Amino acid sequence: MTRLPSSPLRLTVTSAHHRRLTVAVAGDLGFENADQLADTVARALRGGPVGDAAVPAAGATSAEPATAERRLVLDMTGLTHFDSYALSVLLSLRGTAAEHGMRLVLDHRPAHLDRLLRRTGVHPLFDEPALPAPERQAQAVPDHER
Repeated sequence: MTRLPSSPLRLTVTSAHHRRLTVAVAGDLGFENADQLADTVARALRGGPVGDAAVPAAGATSAEPATAERRLVLDMTGLTHFDSYALSVLLSLRGTAAEHGMRLVLDHRPAHLDRLLRRTGVHPLFDEPALPAPERQAQAVPDHER
């Protein structure tokens, strides 16, 4: 079996304020680079520099209601590959988020990521997508294609 060339990992902090930290994940996330995601999130949560990956969101403000839940959102729109080591990093990030009083949300999950979460039985830990349910259902893969 021939593996296609890997797609470089790109991490972009698209918003960072007291209620929400959003990191866009694009490319291949796996053994070779998944720790970069954990490091980027840790630096952003500490308020430290996140290097060239940091891009403040246009108009990002802290005008959310004080009762809004704090969230660490990983926007997986551009994710092309994901392996079991990356899954272990995501599980670790759940703990990191909880330590900061935040909930980890995997937004715009591609079908291959959903399949891995289901096959490993950890999908209930990540089944609060920020994407509305009708859009998620449209992305769902029928059982016979899994």
